[in-house]
Amino acid sequence: MQSWSRVFSDTGTFKDGCTFCQRSGIAHYILKETPTFRILADHAPLVPGHTLIVPIHHYTCYGDVPAALDADLLALKQEVQHFFARYYAPVSFWEHGVFRQTVFHAHLHCFPFGDTYYNPSAGLHEFEVHELQAKWHQFQQQEINYAD
Repeated sequence: MQSWSRVFSDTGTFKDGCTFCQRSGIAHYILKETPTFRILADHAPLVPGHTLIVPIHHYTCYGDVPAALDADLLALKQEVQHFFARYYAPVSFWEHGVFRQTVFHAHLHCFPFGDTYYNPSAGLHEFEVHELQAKWHQFQQQEINYAD
């Protein structure tokens, strides 16, 4: 980490004032929760389907996340990839690191990468979140049915 950075690693803890550490503030956006990660609908999606994979414990960026969580993260990335293939377009994953983050808690952006159009000035954020939640619920139900 750069010596001039004002971001400090709080690995493996919860941090007061951190949006992603306070479950009550993001509960409406949670699509899936495991013991180590959450998949969230982005509250202000840049394109339809925009989701986030966020570790439950506070890490400033994915460079801080312990390697022991890699398998859990990979499994969730594959699940999001499968979901996007069914409802949107192939997925692209992207993280800021600590550069210009608005929330200094690791979060991996998941975007459909293909022909999508979204006009952010149209005020459709909440509509997009609800549509994504409905699709995710349908996806989870289908996955359960396939497992039976």
